[in-house]
Amino acid sequence: MSGLTAVTLLVATLIAFVAMLVGLAMLLFRPGRRKRGLTIFLATPVIWVWAMIAMISWSSQRAGFEGFMDQNEARSAGIEDPVEWAAIRAERAAEQEGIAAEAKAAAEAEDRRKGFHCLSGRDGAHPAFKRIVKNSMREPDSFEHVKTGVGPATNGWHTVRMVYRARNGFGGMNVGEAVGRYRNDDCSVEVLSLE
Repeated sequence: MSGLTAVTLLVATLIAFVAMLVGLAMLLFRPGRRKRGLTIFLATPVIWVWAMIAMISWSSQRAGFEGFMDQNEARSAGIEDPVEWAAIRAERAAEQEGIAAEAKAAAEAEDRRKGFHCLSGRDGAHPAFKRIVKNSMREPDSFEHVKTGVGPATNGWHTVRMVYRARNGFGGMNVGEAVGRYRNDDCSVEVLSLE
């Protein structure tokens, strides 16, 4: 901390202390000014803390760091040079981005292995399978997807089972089930059975 910053902090602390004393005196000894005295007494510490944080942060930024917390982290790592710390900070950020990218790639690979990449993110159905089943209905407009389940891949094919609701010939709603399979690599689908 530079000498100018230390002097500024000391002066600001003395001003805050005097303002608190004035507020306390108004609160205790001036009946018509109690509300204003209470406001001064309570607001002064808040303003003082805000001013201290701003000055310390400003001092750290003048030294070349992003802020006080950044400078503190550099000091705890034993580094005083802001340029050296900026290089280390950039290296750490790149490392974190690399870890996040690896985790995302691993999650995508796992979803692909499980066959989830072929399913809709909106309702969990296989879009082409859902369209085939819907178009085979007597009243396609009455089709409602309920849920879709996927089995593990066997020889590159996933079993897909979809539960749906649709209007029957008498006007009532029936629950039906369609079973099919789709390829893991290109998501092409075949219907095996339809109730």
